[in-house]
Amino acid sequence: MRSADELAALAGVVRAVRAELADRDDDAIPNKLRKAAGATGRTVPAPHQRAMLDHIASDEQFRAAVRDRWEAAGESDALTDRFLADPVAAEPLVQAAAATIASKRAEDERDAALREVSRLEQQLSEAKTRLSDAKREAEEDRKRQSASDRRSREGLERSSAAAKADLATSRGMIAGLNADLGAERAKVEDANLTIKRLTERETRRSVSAQPSAPRPTGALPKDPVALAAWLDQLERRLRYYRNPARDSSVDGTADSDEPFRLPLGISPESREAIDAIVNADVDRIIIDGYNVAGAVLFDAFSTRAGREAAVARAEMLKRGTSASVTVVFDAAKVKGRSRFETDHGVQVMFEPETSADDAIELLVAERADRCAVITSDRELQSRVERPDCVVVFTTALIAWSEHLNEG
Repeated sequence: MRSADELAALAGVVRAVRAELADRDDDAIPNKLRKAAGATGRTVPAPHQRAMLDHIASDEQFRAAVRDRWEAAGESDALTDRFLADPVAAEPLVQAAAATIASKRAEDERDAALREVSRLEQQLSEAKTRLSDAKREAEEDRKRQSASDRRSREGLERSSAAAKADLATSRGMIAGLNADLGAERAKVEDANLTIKRLTERETRRSVSAQPSAPRPTGALPKDPVALAAWLDQLERRLRYYRNPARDSSVDGTADSDEPFRLPLGISPESREAIDAIVNADVDRIIIDGYNVAGAVLFDAFSTRAGREAAVARAEMLKRGTSASVTVVFDAAKVKGRSRFETDHGVQVMFEPETSADDAIELLVAERADRCAVITSDRELQSRVERPDCVVVFTTALIAWSEHLNEG
């Protein structure tokens, strides 16, 4: 049985046989070749090709007819010519041609394999490059994440240290407030004792100036409002015996010598401290701008967003008070106006020459009025300390503004 390579070498013979069969009548076609003659495709199936070659090798008359048609067609092929002349003698040539075809096919397959290997090597090189890029990006991401984690950890440590310091300060303030509360309670007890003595003296004294005025009798009222009314009544009864030259409070014109300060029990860190300075009718409120911005936006306080956040809370405060409200920023990194007023009446200052702390200290010292400074900077708090100047922590403003928004 002839191989596929031999069939490929004898393709000219098969073509010549097929042409001969196509011109013959059905009854003139050999029985062994009827199926081959009925093949209609461009390529004759391999079994039919083998049948054609076997028949042409065994039937000399048929081979002569095919050779005559081949020569008459003017076609020329050495192997075909030799096979149609003598199939047995042409067999070594057929084997050699088949070997050549097999060799050519092997070379083609080798070339295709080499091309495939080259393509795979290219893909491998690209994959290695992508892997190297991915490793480099992963390493860079790891380094960035590590740096970010380190900064976060350092920030948390700083916040923890500041919180511990604030806690110690708060404990000291609480101890001071407890001492003040004890002193005030002693003053109240002294005042109650004085009132009791005055009441006993009034009971014994004969008053002719106001014979119809009712005398307060009984125990001291426990209700604060009733106690205040009782004291007013007592003051009116004692007014006749006072020396106007020594007591100017009778006509309500005397001013208190007590300095302005936060009421007892109110922490400068709480939002109630803001309510206290608003209700106290202070003349001025001065805000440390970047200190507030830092409390709102943490490490982004020096940006424009930080300044806008600080000014926004100052405007909320301005809407609740008649006092002037001023926000002071350092101006080393800010270009443009050095001072302007917002639509809600807040004065915004940028200090280009020294620092915001120096500017705030000068603002507090230039007038002896009732003012409040909002900052958590402990050094600045000590620098602005004077009578009638109250320092409120930045956390109080933040808590107050957030509570206002929730409401």
